[in-house]
Amino acid sequence: MLRTRVTLPPNFKERLSPERINKAVEKHLDKSYDRIKSLYAETYATWEHKPKFIFEKKMESNGMRYKYYTEDEIYGYVHNGTKPHDIYPRGDYPLAFPWAGFPGAHEPRTEPRIVGSWGVNTHENGMYFFRHVSHPGIKPREFTRMIYEEIEPIITKQLFAELRR
Repeated sequence: MLRTRVTLPPNFKERLSPERINKAVEKHLDKSYDRIKSLYAETYATWEHKPKFIFEKKMESNGMRYKYYTEDEIYGYVHNGTKPHDIYPRGDYPLAFPWAGFPGAHEPRTEPRIVGSWGVNTHENGMYFFRHVSHPGIKPREFTRMIYEEIEPIITKQLFAELRR
């Protein structure tokens, strides 16, 4: 027969009190905010269009809530992806954009599941004008998932180290 005995440290209740845990979570999320902000900034660093991000931090009944997000429409298309779709000009003028002149020549500035962006397309061959374009769609970049996968283990490790003290 195997018997076990669990011995808890004398200050066990104080070390794992909800207040202490909430303070530790808040402390480490605050410390991680700059890294999270810089990772998101990397996703659009080479874009001409710079989306505006919003940071919200508020106390709720179940603890501190953090939100870092954008309502930017273009960023949403890149982050979440789009289905293939047709594009038409809004007025009497044709669509105009730089292009290499053959289908598949455009190289996007971001890739799915990679946090970052890079320079301009070097294959462009002047301005092209069209009355209609069949866009092949955008594969979702999943920036938030990738940033979470990088940040979460760091915060968890720091949090457990803090609560062990």
